[in-house]
Amino acid sequence: MSLSLILIFIIPFVLFPAIILPTNKLKMYSLVTILPLIIFIVLLLLELIFPSIHIYEAFGYIFLPVFNVIFVGFKEYSLSETIYLSSTIFTFIIYLIFLLFSYIIIDHNFTGSNATRHKKRDYIAKIIYSIFFFLLVYFLIFYFLSSIRSLIPLEEGFFSPLFSLIHPLGEAI
Repeated sequence: MSLSLILIFIIPFVLFPAIILPTNKLKMYSLVTILPLIIFIVLLLLELIFPSIHIYEAFGYIFLPVFNVIFVGFKEYSLSETIYLSSTIFTFIIYLIFLLFSYIIIDHNFTGSNATRHKKRDYIAKIIYSIFFFLLVYFLIFYFLSSIRSLIPLEEGFFSPLFSLIHPLGEAI
């Protein structure tokens, strides 16, 4: 079993809700996911555009003692690799916190359409929200698993070139 095959096997688990959920729920979950994804992308873009700031490295240094328990069995990792992994895990936790925060706010304030009211279904909106939901959720799963792939005791598989684009193993931050 390889990480690439696991990512292929995850597709139905993300695609199934995207197809089955009603348009109102897809719309709400897409709105919930947008704020954390924007924060996540802003952090990545800041690191790419202004590499001298070292945002990712700062997160890694700060939270390395917290996540050091994970790296105990991995003595072969350099300091820069453990800093990258701890900052990736921290970024994912921040994403989940903002996702929960966003869910609470949007779920409390979101008003969908009346389910008892019969109206013509908008299949185009359903398809667009399904695709949007699938891409948002699967992008995060793919990015996170490919970033922490050195911690996962599996070979990379056929997505290896794509994983190396996201983060080449053994490179400093």
